[in-house]
Amino acid sequence: MSVLSSIQEHLKTWSKKFLSAIGRNAFRESIAQVVLHQEVARLKAEVRLLTPENIVLDGYKIYSQVDEDGIIESIINKIGEGEKTFIEIGCGDGSENNTHALVLKGWKGVWVDGNRGNIEKIRKHLPADNSFLVLINQMITRENVVHVLQQSITEIRNDISVDLLSVDIDGNDFYVLEAILLSSKPRVLCVEYNAKFPYPMELMVEYSPLRGWERDDYQGASLACFTRLCERYGYSLVTCNLSGNNAFFVNDQELDNFTLYPPEQLYRPARYDLIELKSGHPASGKYLRDHLQY
Repeated sequence: MSVLSSIQEHLKTWSKKFLSAIGRNAFRESIAQVVLHQEVARLKAEVRLLTPENIVLDGYKIYSQVDEDGIIESIINKIGEGEKTFIEIGCGDGSENNTHALVLKGWKGVWVDGNRGNIEKIRKHLPADNSFLVLINQMITRENVVHVLQQSITEIRNDISVDLLSVDIDGNDFYVLEAILLSSKPRVLCVEYNAKFPYPMELMVEYSPLRGWERDDYQGASLACFTRLCERYGYSLVTCNLSGNNAFFVNDQELDNFTLYPPEQLYRPARYDLIELKSGHPASGKYLRDHLQY
């Protein structure tokens, strides 16, 4: 056998193994998705027995991490769209957050992230003169948050009392939210809580302006901490998402259409495996680009 023939034979053998491996990986991924969807169905059945009007049952994923898109839609359906404005602090690179879907529904707002790469990735998809989405690259602290938001929100509205505020910065979330609530009154709050600590445990990280997440359990604050804070400023807990990532609070003046349950029943433990649940093909910024051109 010639050298060329030998190489060709090796390439043929390798390609068969490679394609076979791809097939096996695709099969495993398909099975994993089936299992995750079954787990979501099981969890919702469990929720339905204990809290039948819990709006986590309306949850689904478009661009959110797990089921936040559906929960937000359910809340907005109950209280009305208002001015259709939002602020998301910790927006990531835009491919997975709580307000991407809202922009595609005609909402306006502000995306804030401390990672320059994330903001630059989003900016590549946006027309220079878009009037729907303001991007801010800034590390947010309790000292600067109100000033930063007041400067950026003027392109959307006159104050930072928007319809939806989402906070997910993996560290000083409690302190940043408290600073905002001292000066404004968003209608709906979505905040990441540390689901490791069940209700009514009250634990939060010590404040440090430079705090970042070190990929361990020392991050954010427990659900009980956020519930106490939000109750002080006139908000009630209406649900937590299935994976135990986010808690949702609504202004007490807009609770008429909600069935409220005690926080200990709404608390969801950490089930971060649900983050692997897919809603279709990989996310892109292309629909965002198309929408913001008009």
